[in-house]
Amino acid sequence: MMVLQAKLLERRRQEDQAKNGRPSRTPARSWGNQMRSYVLHPYQMVKDLRTEHEVGNPSAVLDGDIDGFIEGGHPLAPPAAGRARPVSHTASCPAVPVTSAP
Repeated sequence: MMVLQAKLLERRRQEDQAKNGRPSRTPARSWGNQMRSYVLHPYQMVKDLRTEHEVGNPSAVLDGDIDGFIEGGHPLAPPAAGRARPVSHTASCPAVPVTSAP
């Protein structure tokens, strides 16, 4: 049965790839992806490439002032001015304690 499921899954992936012209899986994230761009000459700027957050003082960022980047990239961080906070479905659901029946 497992062999049949594996063959059906592989066939579905091949059909999706043929239909879309690309693999159906998204590429895995790795440490090789660039997150921030630091420009020190001819002008000074630090830009987060994921959230488009920019700072014009790279010295402060290099000294550890990265709060704006953390707030812009963390889904549960408080929203920055003028930016909407992403909706988290798990944050609005209260935790339900699990009890076992005697």
